Amino acid sequence: MFKRKVFHEMTRLRLVVTLRHSIGVIGLLIIYCLSSSIYGQNSSVLSSGQWVKLGVTSKGIYKIDFETIRDAGFDPASIVTDNIQLYGYGGGMLPQSNQMARPSDLLENALYRVGLEDDSFDASDYILFFSEGPNLEYINNEGLLVYQKNLYADTTYYLLTVGTQAGKSMDTIASKGNSHPVVDSYIGYAYHEEDLKNILSSGREWYGELVVSSSPLRISFPNIPPLVSGSTVTIISSVLNQSQDRADFNFSLNDSNIGAIEASGVGSGTYDDKGVEVFDTLTINQNEVNQQETFNFEISYNAAGNGRLNYLQVSYESPLGQHDPRKSVGST
Repeated sequence: MFKRKVFHEMTRLRLVVTLRHSIGVIGLLIIYCLSSSIYGQNSSVLSSGQWVKLGVTSKGIYKIDFETIRDAGFDPASIVTDNIQLYGYGGGMLPQSNQMARPSDLLENALYRVGLEDDSFDASDYILFFSEGPNLEYINNEGLLVYQKNLYADTTYYLLTVGTQAGKSMDTIASKGNSHPVVDSYIGYAYHEEDLKNILSSGREWYGELVVSSSPLRISFPNIPPLVSGSTVTIISSVLNQSQDRADFNFSLNDSNIGAIEASGVGSGTYDDKGVEVFDTLTINQNEVNQQETFNFEISYNAAGNGRLNYLQVSYESPLGQHDPRKSVGST
């Protein structure tokens, strides 16, 4: 399956203003839009109190300890520990569409508090919180794990305060005993994207390495754990063809052929397409992959001119074990 996106060159933007003459007076006709309803807010949680900004750069569990509280300007000996609050949200970019729901103010995050039951923040006490980070991981409609890079920021920020009421805390869930689901594998992934070229010198989309017929592009992902026998390795990639000829981007993994992504050519005129981007998903069985600790990809290109790689993601199923210092797993 694939999706095709075509880029056009915009040479100029014209604003047309209509002048209307009426009884010797020139009037300016202004075209405007009115919204039937305007949504706003009267105040924000940031309107009062002392606030400190904390930045995180990746998905994970983060710790706020005694030193963090002290260095942030709060007095650990006098603060009301139940009132410690953390606001913000991670997990990707804000939606482009104005029709999509979005919070009108910062959201409060639930905290896991250790040692604060005595209402004193001692040297051994701490708080934990979970962050998705600046990027987004999600399962798409086809049931595939997808990683979406944040185009605008590499850091997600949270705001810490000591409020006037108790902050949110994580709920405690009772043990399921022997009825819990058995999780013995997880889906891991590796991702590659370089923002090197904007083909229109405009817009938010940037592309990566150049691919030409005389020189295949090679990309390696080290530290790949063992794979579940008979499982599927899934490759999701986006490529850009800038040749006037139809082009095949051929993919191989550890010397095993995976398949090709086909892209139509661009026109030769000034106002013709400047690039054709194609998204596609390729799969290969684990038994067909020469299992190594490194995934070595080679991408070849068979047309005159050139193409570019936008991104490359590979996901795989691995037995649950201490292959990686951290991972998240789930079960339905």
